[in-house]
Amino acid sequence: MRKLISDALDGRIGDDLRGSLDHEWRGSVRPVDVVFGNIRDDGEISDSALVASPDRPKIIIDFPFDDTGRSPEDDLERLDSWSQAHQPSTTICWLPSFLNTDGLHALGRFVALEELLKPDRFDKYTERLSVNEKAQARPLLEGMRKQLAEQLSEAVLVAYGVVSKSHHLVDSVHSLTDHYRSLDPSVPIRPTTHPPSPERSGSFAIRCSAPSIPAIRSSRLGSRSATVAPSGTRSSERSRRIRHG
Repeated sequence: MRKLISDALDGRIGDDLRGSLDHEWRGSVRPVDVVFGNIRDDGEISDSALVASPDRPKIIIDFPFDDTGRSPEDDLERLDSWSQAHQPSTTICWLPSFLNTDGLHALGRFVALEELLKPDRFDKYTERLSVNEKAQARPLLEGMRKQLAEQLSEAVLVAYGVVSKSHHLVDSVHSLTDHYRSLDPSVPIRPTTHPPSPERSGSFAIRCSAPSIPAIRSSRLGSRSATVAPSGTRSSERSRRIRHG
């Protein structure tokens, strides 16, 4: 899943659980910490992990799935509880809608094919096949992997709110309408869609007014962006973040 998200971001944040990206802002390069993890689970993303380092903003990217019976509402409740107990932090949480059952099955097949097509694994699991059978099997499996990757990449764009439409692999019952949460109430953010242009085509940006959170732009993720909401606007109102039905 991290690799699929990273590929959608043109590989700029990598597919490790924790990393960083360098962003040029007003003539200087500023590091931005990037963390993947389940925000609901304080064993995976601890309270301290939600805190950004001084002068180094942080983006935490949640996954579009969780344990059975969980929903994005659980992630939002965790952030609400954290905000009540801690000082503000220059952290932006990027919350996706979840994949549905078909989406999870597709993801499982994709992961299995990724593993199977590794040279050592493929040779091991096809050792009983003849040379000709192996030669025929690999392109078929690679074609299946490519098709699943394309479907999942499209689903990722929808799940993370980059593309405003439904997708057959994304849960539409508890889908989010607000995918971005700032842990500093003085710099709330809201998604907007900019008119398409050659330089904006396929780009994603998160823009905040605080000097310590520069505009962050990653290419090839869609034309959706997040910009600052008027001061005092609360992005934690669940009634407009979760779409039921």
